[in-house]
Amino acid sequence: MTKRVVIVIPTAETPSWEFQRHLPKDVPVIVVDGSGGKLSLDKKRYDIYGFDRQKKILGSLYKSFRMFQGASACRNFGHFLALKQGFEIIIALDYDCIVPHDFIKKHVDALKLRTISVVYSENGWINPIAPTGWYSRGYPYEKRYPTKVTQKREQVRVGFNMGLWENVVDINGIDKVLKKPPTKLNYSPARVGAGSMLPISGMNNAFLSELVFAYLLLPNVLIQGWELSRHDDIWGGYILKRILDKKKVAVSFGEPVIYHAKESWQPRVLAHEHYLHLMSEKFYRLVDEAMTHVEVDTYQNMFAQFVRYFKVEINKSREQHLPPHYYDAFIYLERGMQWWVNLCQKL
Repeated sequence: MTKRVVIVIPTAETPSWEFQRHLPKDVPVIVVDGSGGKLSLDKKRYDIYGFDRQKKILGSLYKSFRMFQGASACRNFGHFLALKQGFEIIIALDYDCIVPHDFIKKHVDALKLRTISVVYSENGWINPIAPTGWYSRGYPYEKRYPTKVTQKREQVRVGFNMGLWENVVDINGIDKVLKKPPTKLNYSPARVGAGSMLPISGMNNAFLSELVFAYLLLPNVLIQGWELSRHDDIWGGYILKRILDKKKVAVSFGEPVIYHAKESWQPRVLAHEHYLHLMSEKFYRLVDEAMTHVEVDTYQNMFAQFVRYFKVEINKSREQHLPPHYYDAFIYLERGMQWWVNLCQKL
């Protein structure tokens, strides 16, 4: 294999033997340990980073990293390490996903320059699982109406590939209440062009390591005593996609399809996603406004520009009667983004 590939896994519990048995034996694995050292894993097989190793590497930035701990967004630390260690392709994987035998090959093949069909949506959003009649988690409810999707043959560079999932399909919790969700997928793999968005799930994807600077999974926040999650990959992916649009780099989705073994506790999911649905339109508007000021540059400089303008837009929006708890949440996320800018400067 000509590319140096690494798998990054965040987990607070030991993955199942079935999960471990299917991982490729010839690919390094970075594990971001959120268990406090309770994982039972072969240290010769896995490069495990518990709190002590995290603190040693992050130094003075460790205290602020705690805002990411206890959530899947702790994987940002693993992405940072992968870039620092010189890997070219990073594969992000959740600990409850069982991979097919050709998992690595399909991810790597997706990240190639080629002439291929690129899809665009009239309403601005692509639904990766549209053939099932369901919507991928994070697809806005206000966009759920028939929309025209067009295809163009273009030579594109793909920087990010999102694999899909079967068994426990990644859809919104409230949709599962209304009717029984599918366990198998019908899908049409595609590349999403500039200007069209898709919900980016963080459990099974691959990306060029240079994108690490612009790809931040956002920390959980507390809003009036309620913890808000389920936004970390969706909102972080939205920012990344807008930066990729400016760079003329496409996102693909489809293969490889993994077996997602575990269902999250639905009462918690419903409560957390409720706030996401209410706040997402305002968040996307702030991101889009900030992005109008960002000039094309390196991924590192573009993300730093974005964070600066995002804070400006939050404060503008506050003056225009942004609800106080929305302001508190967004400014907290901005602090997480600034922490990422500061960390990446160490590279």
